[in-house]
Amino acid sequence: MESTPQGADERYSDIFYSLQDKQYYSVPNERLSNIPYRQLSAPPRSNIYAMRTFKDEAFSDLHSADLTEHQAYYAKHGYVILRNFIPIPLIDAYLELRQSLGLSDSQLKGMTPHVKHAEVLDIVSYKPLMDVIRELHGMEMGLIFTLSGFKSTKRGWHQDAYLDDDSAIPRLASWIACGDVDSDCGPFQYIPGSHRWPALSNTKINGYLKGDYQWPHGHVSRETGELGWGRISEAFIDPAVFRKIKDEGHAVHEFTAQKGDVLLWYGRLMHRGSPARVAGRLRPGLIGHYAPLFERRRGYFAKRSNGVHFLAPPRSLPFLSDVLQAG
Repeated sequence: MESTPQGADERYSDIFYSLQDKQYYSVPNERLSNIPYRQLSAPPRSNIYAMRTFKDEAFSDLHSADLTEHQAYYAKHGYVILRNFIPIPLIDAYLELRQSLGLSDSQLKGMTPHVKHAEVLDIVSYKPLMDVIRELHGMEMGLIFTLSGFKSTKRGWHQDAYLDDDSAIPRLASWIACGDVDSDCGPFQYIPGSHRWPALSNTKINGYLKGDYQWPHGHVSRETGELGWGRISEAFIDPAVFRKIKDEGHAVHEFTAQKGDVLLWYGRLMHRGSPARVAGRLRPGLIGHYAPLFERRRGYFAKRSNGVHFLAPPRSLPFLSDVLQAG
């Protein structure tokens, strides 16, 4: 179930405290926690059709009438929740895979485990799920990566769209419950309507980072154990968003769920992985990110026999034949 709205707690991301003595930033470290949100954001340069706005009231009414029920809710709130949606046998097969690999809370290797394990792909590209995703964005979408850890990411407040170019079509993401998730697990937290805020801009964020750590070349780690751009910039994005939440009185919701429930969110919805309230509690889930197929710069989108698409990096070629046939 979706929990009762609440205020943001005062516990900034752990990343802020752990990076204060590093040399990533172009401003003094003592300034990091005081950068205002407006200096990190700008009006969005692109949107999907469902998110369009019109100054003319008559056009606005016509646009709203064009939307499906899912699209209308998504356009207003920035997310959609699908209860009891993923078949339990698919989830159980995935849980058996994890057990056979000796995994408890850790993540499957890499960010594209779906190209090696059909049990993952069967869930994150479940055909009825991909149909809803296509409906929401009004375009063919493909899975681009999967996160499979069974503990909260503890990522601070952010919008996924800032991972891409400021002019890119925002992505969509899913949080799929592979077991029951309550408030003690460190559930996914989000701010309804925040997809209408000025969008986090990687161009503006870069202004507070030294050249070697700026987006896009700093987006991924360059050495083993080195943090990427997203985690480094979290040190000042997280407190800026927290202050905006507090000053403007926004309600924070959290996605508590039962096995098989799904939350879909727009790439500009502000969200975070909250710290677990009970140490060691698992948060069993799969996270998938999806982008338009026409964004070919991402690489090759393979097509399964059921018509859904997923990103397949070159190193995945030896495994593709095992997952192309839908279960």
